Amino acid sequence: MKRTITLALCALIAAAPSFGWGRQGHATVARIAENHLTKTTRKALNEYLHGESIVEYASYADDYKSYIFLEGKRLFAHTYLVDENNQPYHYVTTPEGKPINNCVWVIDEFAKDLQANAKEMSDSLRWLKIVLIVHFVGDMHCPEHVRYPADNTIGKYKVLYRGQEIDYHYYWDELAISVKYPWSFSDVSYLFDRLPQKQIDEIVKGSPYDWGKENADICWYIHEVKPGSVIDGDFVNETKLLAKSQIQKAGYRLAHLLNKTFDPKYARKHKD
Repeated sequence: MKRTITLALCALIAAAPSFGWGRQGHATVARIAENHLTKTTRKALNEYLHGESIVEYASYADDYKSYIFLEGKRLFAHTYLVDENNQPYHYVTTPEGKPINNCVWVIDEFAKDLQANAKEMSDSLRWLKIVLIVHFVGDMHCPEHVRYPADNTIGKYKVLYRGQEIDYHYYWDELAISVKYPWSFSDVSYLFDRLPQKQIDEIVKGSPYDWGKENADICWYIHEVKPGSVIDGDFVNETKLLAKSQIQKAGYRLAHLLNKTFDPKYARKHKD
């Protein structure tokens, strides 16, 4: 039986913490993606988002704390859980009905639904699914948004950074990019969006589940940082390339997914 998804919005919570790269990082992902949209995809998004850029809504899921309800149960989908082989789960509840954090599932399902049914959807539902895809593709590439069987903390513990106690998760949400690249998202996207097309073609291969497994494989080592650890300049320098690479991948993959969703010619050319 096909699962039913209902989407709802809660009120803006101004003091709530950021998730997955923060505003600068999410805007950078969206801007890189925008640079690689086909003409057909641009036209569709321009219609469905009423002339607004996807950058405008890159942090929408954080700003308004969008929640996904599955079979009457709330599902918080900014992170994703992997199994012992680092494979993201292909469902959003356990056999016992317990919700699983799974932005990968949401991205994959929403993109398929939009590709098949976008023209028949209500304007509000279509709009919401698009902006959630934009945000969650960024989220899934944030190193501390992977929930491992051996470490499900997503960095929600304290470390010392420049003499101050901070959440390790916060370091990856905000500081990993802003400390080394303290400029506007447009400047950062200009610096990051410089890979050759051949390399981009390799990056976008596969499905969101393939991307999720790759992320989990690559990002596990950052969990060597334990509660109370000191994050110093050496750590920042060592990990800045991981943060940059993950932002780049998120931007290119978001463009690829949107192009496959809204451009039939592109989709036929890029069958998985």
